[in-house]
Amino acid sequence: MKAIKKLWQWGMALPLHKQVLISGVFALGLIASAFIIEYGFGARPCHLCWLQRYGHWAMAGFGLVGGIVGGFVPVVACLGFLGVVGTALYGLGMGVYQVLVQYKIVPAPEGCSSANIEIPANVEDFMASLQNPVMAPPCDKIDFMIFGLTLAAWNAIIMAVMLTVLFFVFKNRKRK
Repeated sequence: MKAIKKLWQWGMALPLHKQVLISGVFALGLIASAFIIEYGFGARPCHLCWLQRYGHWAMAGFGLVGGIVGGFVPVVACLGFLGVVGTALYGLGMGVYQVLVQYKIVPAPEGCSSANIEIPANVEDFMASLQNPVMAPPCDKIDFMIFGLTLAAWNAIIMAVMLTVLFFVFKNRKRK
């Protein structure tokens, strides 16, 4: 417990641009874990999964640019922070929405199962792929769980925790 407290104090003492940079690196870790789960464990992403990944890519961009450039131009660190907060809110919303879709509480978006089509580089492979298209799984199908929670639920939890940490980063900034 003391180690976590020391890590927390260390993180809160960092300049804003470094905190934003850590958020960007964290987003890259989320993207990497999504690809590991996809290619290592065979969990194909649905349309909503891809929308969540786009949010992570945006968060990584805001975090990396805000963190690196923000070290020289402080206003860029502030904009990066706002971008990271916005994309974390987006990720939380998309995660909660997908969980609601998976448990059939709300209907899946129209055309949810055809968003993951790969187009081959040459004409012969393209024509062959039309005979056996690879479709993304439906958004309301649960095909992979970790400790009893879907990946969308984990995404929502991670984004909620990240928003909580970002709130404390903001609160800490106001006191200085």
